[in-house]
Amino acid sequence: SNFAGKRYCIVVDSCSSSLPNPLNKDEVTSFAVVCPGISFFSEEENRTSVDELCCNYSVYRMATGCTNGSLKLWRSVLTEQSNSNLQWELVGMLAAHQGPITSISLTDCGRKIATVCPTGPSNTSSTVHIWEAVHLAGTGSFLLEDTLFFDGEVVALKWLTMGSGQLLLGICLQNELQVYGERHSDSQP
Repeated sequence: SNFAGKRYCIVVDSCSSSLPNPLNKDEVTSFAVVCPGISFFSEEENRTSVDELCCNYSVYRMATGCTNGSLKLWRSVLTEQSNSNLQWELVGMLAAHQGPITSISLTDCGRKIATVCPTGPSNTSSTVHIWEAVHLAGTGSFLLEDTLFFDGEVVALKWLTMGSGQLLLGICLQNELQVYGERHSDSQP
């Protein structure tokens, strides 16, 4: 379709709307999807694909957060029984928090995940965990990279990939926006 003189194309994966048994009994409180293939302009105005920056990290397409604090990673697969309909397959799970995950944000390629859990008396504060995908001995895993504590409810969070490939995480509280960048360890003094 055309909008403001530009042409846009939308691609839809026709996946099943239900999770497989017995996993469909989990109380899902939040979800997010990986959106690879997005293109953007870098600082030098060169077109760069997120796929080039991601190094094919994403073996999952969707993440769900549950009331028990578990984070589940899913991919869509074509099965012989599904007759060209994609089904969801669980490819990973981790204990992300002690309580319900109320919000999830994934980087464009799924290399990092940010999760939110309400904490404190009457859930008046929030904890954000930042997870990073790592490859250990030929398998993938997520390591807890950082934990952030907030006095107040986290209303929303969102990753942004800059033109240089640097990741920023925006965290919105009731009346405040905070932006966090990746920590870089320099070997020079």
